[in-house]
This record gives sequence, structure tokens and C-alpha cells, in this order.
Amino acid sequence: MKTITKRIIIYSSISVSAIGIGLFVGFQLRSSFKPDIVVYEVDDAALEAHLPDKEAMYKRYIAVKNSGGDYFKRLTVPEIVNVSYRLLGEQSSFKAVGVGAALASGITQEIESTVVYKDGISFEESNSYSNSTLVNIKIFNRGYEENGTTTTYWGSDRNYASHEKKTYTNEEYKEMMGRNLSSPSPYIVSDSTLLTEKNISGDKEPGIYPNDDGTYDIEVELDNYWGVATYVMQMKTISDLKYYPTFDFCHFTLTVD
Repeated sequence: MKTITKRIIIYSSISVSAIGIGLFVGFQLRSSFKPDIVVYEVDDAALEAHLPDKEAMYKRYIAVKNSGGDYFKRLTVPEIVNVSYRLLGEQSSFKAVGVGAALASGITQEIESTVVYKDGISFEESNSYSNSTLVNIKIFNRGYEENGTTTTYWGSDRNYASHEKKTYTNEEYKEMMGRNLSSPSPYIVSDSTLLTEKNISGDKEPGIYPNDDGTYDIEVELDNYWGVATYVMQMKTISDLKYYPTFDFCHFTLTVD
């Protein structure tokens, strides 16, 4: 039996004004710790207008698949991104590990994230810490999603078993964090959030680029408000920030086979 390995690799290059952690991501902090004040007024109708139609995208993928066409010529960047995440979520199990460090004003904030999905159970561990006496943020969080509920163990050290246990419905958790643990990505990638006319980050232009090994790099540059409209909820909650953090830009590379 032939074994097919699905490969998704994400490199994030994001500049934000406050420390936060999340799925598959490392942050480069601004030199100033004073946050910009941004009032996110995102009602359901406004947010709905920027969300991708994932079912329509998946049907497009199936149509291309059944016709034997070239995914990377017939599908758009938002379609490839959202379908890739859906295919990842359909696996019986997967694991992702991210490590990084944020440097601002000579202070290094270490960042670790681990995500595991197996047989209907989603697990996430998000850690962020530094040894600075000026900014001594220590976050050691774990969460489990199973059977319609999400259980969290959030604290300030690695003794996770001693952290306070809290249980939410998945709807309550999403309202607080902007996404559920079972959601593979915190970003909103759609036609209306993808930047194609300007490149704020200065990274590679958004598009689809073939590699010599048969893989493709999908370069994504997102609107720095709507592309992260739900992600900032997670960052504010986890880091106990007074204000929502602001993004200078949001760019990442998705490598798929």
C-alpha cells in the first residue's frame, strides 16, 4: 500500500505591539511596550462578510480533484489555504510543535506551542516566558477539547496539574478566544482579507510558487485588521492584556505537497 504524507509547514512573520502566543506562530515585538489602543467593533454581520465560504471552497477542490486538474492553477490562494487546513483536520491524528523567541528592547520572550489532535480530542499547550525583571510575563497554559466541552489549565509555571481547572462549552470558549482548539488556524483567510494590491510586510508577494521537490509555497499576506480579527481575542485573553494588540502586518508561508 502506498503511503501518502500530507505536509503543511507554516512560517509566520508577524509584528505586534504586545506579547501573545498561539498556534504555530512566533512573534517579533515592537521596541515599545506601550500598546496602541484599538477598539475592535466587530459585529456578527461585519465578521460574516470577511469569513471564507469553506464549504464552497471544498466543493471547488473536489471538482478539480475529480476532473484530474491542477490544484495550484485552478484554485485560489484562500481556497488552497482553507482546504489544506480542512484536509489536515480530517486526519485521525496530527501534531504540530512551534518554538521561537521575541526580542524587544533587549528582552527575550521565549515562546513554545504544541498542538495534538487524536481520535476526536484536541490538545494545545501554549507557553511564553522571560527572565527579565522589567517584563516578567510567564504563561503556561494547557487545554483539551472533547465532546462539546473545552477544559483549561492555565497558570504561571510548568506544574500544569496544579493549575486551576475550568470547563467551558465550546461555544463559550470560542466567544472568549476567537476560535476552538479543534480549529487548525486562528487566521481569517478569504478573498476580502487577502492583500494583493499592497505588501505591508515586504516579504514575498502573495501567490503560489512551485518548488523543485514537488511542493508548493503559498505566500499569504493578510489585512492587519480583519485577517486577525478573531486572533486578537485569543492574544488579549491569554496574556491578560488591557487592550487588544495591534498588528503592523501579517504574512505567512504555507508549504503543501
